[in-house]
Parts: sequence; C-alpha cells; structure tokens
Amino acid sequence: MNVENEVKIGKGKLKIPDSISRDLGNFWILIQVTQRKGPCKDEVCQLIEEVYVKISVSPLEGMVIIDNNIKLNIAADKTFLDSVDKGRKTVRLYKSLNRKIKVKGF
Repeated sequence: MNVENEVKIGKGKLKIPDSISRDLGNFWILIQVTQRKGPCKDEVCQLIEEVYVKISVSPLEGMVIIDNNIKLNIAADKTFLDSVDKGRKTVRLYKSLNRKIKVKGF
C-alpha cells in the first residue's frame, strides 16, 4: 500500500509517497522551476516552465525551507511556492522508471 505524506504550501499541497521519504535520510529534496522560451520565433512567445527535483546534502542559496511535520528536509524556489499557493494546486512527487524523482500536477 502506497501511503502519501502531505505538506502544506500556503493554500496548496505537496504530496510525497512514503517510498520517497524513507529513501532520503538526511538529504534535502530541492524543487526548482526553470523557464525557457517556447518554440515560436517572435518576442511575444510564452515562457514554458519546467520543474526539476534534485537530491542534495544542503539547500541552495535563495531557496525557501518548507516546514513540515514528516521530518523531511524540503526546500523550493519562490516561483514554485507562489505557483502552488496561488493556484491551490495539489502537486505530487513520484519516482520515474529510471528512479529519478519527478513532479506531477504543476
């Protein structure tokens, strides 16, 4: 049975499966949003946001530490936090087939 732990981010939520939280120990989950230009060739092209998750021994400078009651070390950039809070999103972490941690629902 796959149990998910829930971390509040403002009005939104981040759900983390037990299988991920058990494997991490004292490492940090770092969540970052990057922006790149879309495929069009003019200046009014919409930016495409992509979310990346890294596992690290310490948070990166400028990241916000997310307080939680499941004793996980989680930090994210301001763009991610604002988007989840304002959109009242429920975002999930999951392991892909190649064992990398990804974000679903952003």
